This record gives sequence, C-alpha cells and structure tokens, in this order.
Amino acid sequence: MKRVMCVAISLLFIITIGINTTGYNAEQSVYTTENGEKVYYHLDTDGNPYIIDESGNQIYLTLPLSHLEVTDPAIIVSLEAGRSAVECKAQSRSTPVVGFDLSNCAADAPSRKYTVTVSVPSVATTFITPVFKFNTAHEAVRIKTSDESPWYAGHKINFNYFYYSPATDRWYALSLQEKNCSGINGFGFQNDASTFPYGQFHIWKSSTSLTSFKLEIWTTHIW
Repeated sequence: MKRVMCVAISLLFIITIGINTTGYNAEQSVYTTENGEKVYYHLDTDGNPYIIDESGNQIYLTLPLSHLEVTDPAIIVSLEAGRSAVECKAQSRSTPVVGFDLSNCAADAPSRKYTVTVSVPSVATTFITPVFKFNTAHEAVRIKTSDESPWYAGHKINFNYFYYSPATDRWYALSLQEKNCSGINGFGFQNDASTFPYGQFHIWKSSTSLTSFKLEIWTTHIW
C-alpha cells in the first residue's frame, strides 16, 4: 500500500493512501493561525481535519498540522522537482515550480478548469497532476470526474492532495479514499489559498471496473 510518511511525534496514526475516511471523531481540536484566528476542527479516523457545517455535512480542510507534514524524501523530491539542488540541500524557501496556473482569475469568480482524460488501467496506476498555483483570494478546491458512459455515475476515486505553505516551507497532505467526485460540483474541500497557494493531486482508482475518466480541477472564492 502506498503511504505518505508522517512525523514521528504524531505516533497516533500514519496517513495512508487508500484508506477509509468515513469515520468521525466527536472530539474537537483547535488550530491558531499566525493572525490569532482560531480554527476549530475534528480529525477523522485517519487524521484528516474536517469541520461540520450547519447542515451536518463533513467538510475537509487544509491545515499545517505536524502529523500531516510530508517527510518522505522521495515524495518531497517529486513535489519539489525543478528546485535547484542548492535550494533543496539548504532547505531554503523557494516557490514550487508551477505546472498549471489557476490564479489568473477575478477574486470573486471561479478559476478556469484544468481538464484532462485520465487512463487508469490498473489499481496500481497513479495519475499525478501538475503543481497548481491558486488565486490567493480563493477558499475552496474542487475535483470532478465524469464520463460519457451512463454507467459512470457513482464510481469513486482515491487521492492524496499535497499542499504547500510558503510560511513554513513545508508540504502537507490530505489522504482521502473512495470519494464520489461525479456530482455537478464535484468533490470540494476548504483551502485558504492565501496560506496554501500551491497544490498537487495524486489520484488512483478504487474500482477495478473504472478504466478512464475525465478529470476537472478548479477553485472558487467561497465555499
């Protein structure tokens, strides 16, 4: 099973690719931002932070929590492809090399969409998107899958979402499994792009019957 290695101090769990994220945790935690704002959140059974909205929906969100920090050297090398060897060795802060720019849009309008047809011949196939740059006024990332086949609806995918914090010069990751992203608005999660202006998806299928799909990724200014 593929894994994202987490810092040793967490000891409570390791975020894994291909795990069940349907569990809820009634215990509430709080994260305090650099501006003193308090963010109250829960952790699912796999350590992914989420909130519950007024309608009772579980909404995931990106936070720079220590147990979400990416520490696997191989994954870091992949995420930082394009940074110079000197920068990486010195662990100096450097803007990730952007593969697809979603930031060129009005603050109050959705971004353009990254669209591609993804082929997944086996469960071992992982599709890696470019590193995205987001409009810093946007607060949500959306991922949608679709296909012309009438049998497509309901197919689920697994994905890791890696997000970069310039303030800490660190990458973090959410690991989500069996998410239905085929709705009209896809599957969304909260991401404050003023804090995490860069992100990348690693996607693989959870259904053996799924061989290809259309993938769309975009951001919105409000949740």
